[in-house]
Parts: sequence; C-alpha cells; structure tokens
Amino acid sequence: MRGLPEYPLPSIENCIAANEAAARLTNPNATCIGISLNTAVLDEAEAGNLLGEMEARIGLPCVDPVRTGVARLVDCIFV
Repeated sequence: MRGLPEYPLPSIENCIAANEAAARLTNPNATCIGISLNTAVLDEAEAGNLLGEMEARIGLPCVDPVRTGVARLVDCIFV
C-alpha cells in the first residue's frame, strides 16, 4: 500500500477473498492455491518462521519464489 500510509494493510484473508472474487468474474472455479512472499529483508531463520506461520494461518502452501522456489505452488495447479 505504498503511498497510502493512512490506510492499514488489509489482512491476507481479505486479500485472498478480494482476488478470488475478481478472478471469478471470468472463471467461476478460480481459487487461491498458495501464497508467495518476498522475504528478502529477513534472515534465513526469520524467513522460514514467517513462511511457516503464514502457511499454518492460511492452510495453503507458502513460498518465497527466490528463496524456496515455486515447485509447491506448481504442484497444486495440477491437482
């Protein structure tokens, strides 16, 4: 939310719901398969903890494409 400091960040749950609603305008079966986070400013342990916490919170795979790759997300596409 760069440039909008007066607005609080929406929850990840609200972001997922909004993106799914938009996607379903053209594909009624669209659904979130996972989360991608940028953990570049975190050390390895902090990044791992954040990814694990987010995964537990959302119940979906959570990756950092640079740090962990995206194989876990790709695997979900073809289920």
